[in-house]
Amino acid sequence: MKILVNHLVHNEVLCLVNHLVHNEVLCRINPQKKNDCDPMEAILLQIQRMYEMQDYIDAQHGGPGLGWFRIVTSAGQAREAIADGHLAVVLGIEMSKVFRCGEFLGVAECTREDIVERLDQIYRLGVRNIFPVHKFDNAFGGHLPDLSSGVGIGAILYGGNLLETGHPVEFESCPEEVEYAGYEPDQNPSLQPFGLIDQLLFQIDYVGDRFPETPEEMAALDPRRGTDQHCNQRGLSNLGDFLIQELIKRKMMIETDHISRKAAARILALTKPLNYPVINSHGGWGGTEALRDRIAAQGGISASFGSTRGNWVDKLTRDGNRPRSAEFKVGPFGGAGFASDVNGIAQLASNPGSPSDEMSLYPFTSVDGRVQFHKQRTGDREFGLYDGRGVAHYGLYPDQIEDMIRHSDRSPEQIDDAVNQLFTSAEAYLRMWERIENAPQ
Repeated sequence: MKILVNHLVHNEVLCLVNHLVHNEVLCRINPQKKNDCDPMEAILLQIQRMYEMQDYIDAQHGGPGLGWFRIVTSAGQAREAIADGHLAVVLGIEMSKVFRCGEFLGVAECTREDIVERLDQIYRLGVRNIFPVHKFDNAFGGHLPDLSSGVGIGAILYGGNLLETGHPVEFESCPEEVEYAGYEPDQNPSLQPFGLIDQLLFQIDYVGDRFPETPEEMAALDPRRGTDQHCNQRGLSNLGDFLIQELIKRKMMIETDHISRKAAARILALTKPLNYPVINSHGGWGGTEALRDRIAAQGGISASFGSTRGNWVDKLTRDGNRPRSAEFKVGPFGGAGFASDVNGIAQLASNPGSPSDEMSLYPFTSVDGRVQFHKQRTGDREFGLYDGRGVAHYGLYPDQIEDMIRHSDRSPEQIDDAVNQLFTSAEAYLRMWERIENAPQ
């Protein structure tokens, strides 16, 4: 891990947000689980592991506080870590039953007192970033359903929501304020030739005639069929309103991805009068392009998944150039970071290049001209972009950036803009965090 993340640090990726992820339903059905599936226990263990990692890296560099991996709890601490040449790491939580606050048949499984107690606990442990909702409806609001093609993970999660909450996703015509047109970039990935789950199920021979013979027959059983033009009718609940107010009191960062479009619009309405920015870090999981534009206009961050070549240029320029006032920019740039989102379901970016591209890529110099990169080696294994894996680990993002610069079919002006949006994103994030810290109660 030290080698891989150091590769990022030397290419000036100076701020990393580490979301601690958990889903109780998926945990319980996992035959290889080793730890407690309880939501709070799972998150507390991950927090512990993050501090253990920091301690380990410190030990490799001479003692406490001397390592390059620094968990930070304020924008000021982040700036100090970056000034010392370290990686500033922000802890966040991205889970479906936040603070054990699920709901079953519409009845919340926690109280306001529970929320305050558990929120204070994780705040003391250094968490500063929260998703109120993730993959299932919970006591705070509705979720944004997965619309991936095929009967893949989207349909599995639809079933998981039913198991967790006792009810299916309840759809309605989308409210006017969310401006949903039925398709959003990044939210509808193609799982070809079949979804991951499809491929596994089609290999189960013993179900015989009881199982559909073709993907088309299976798709006809998809419970999400016909819902792609609709929205989850569950918005932000009364407990959700309360959670947002408590997060604001503690100056914590609020992520609106994965929450229903109606709930996201409500969060923006609550935070706007306070000049309190929020975050869209997962591309189209912010709900709609209109909602993502509103996040940027209110001083928040909008980012997408890391990608390749021209597509990555398009994402970075789109997010960095969303409408925002000059006070929310770093010079002329809005700043656009990127998400990796790798925790078993998503994957790191692939690469469309060929082995012949490798000869022209290595060695290359970092964007600031200070570091020369050769093909990355761990032990006796070399990792490159063009051997079928693409970004096989985080340490290959500098290679992916250089590949984007050299091989995109976009204009030089677009590529330059994309690079500038990317390399101003950490400063844009810190300025947003400072606005949160200075916002009125």
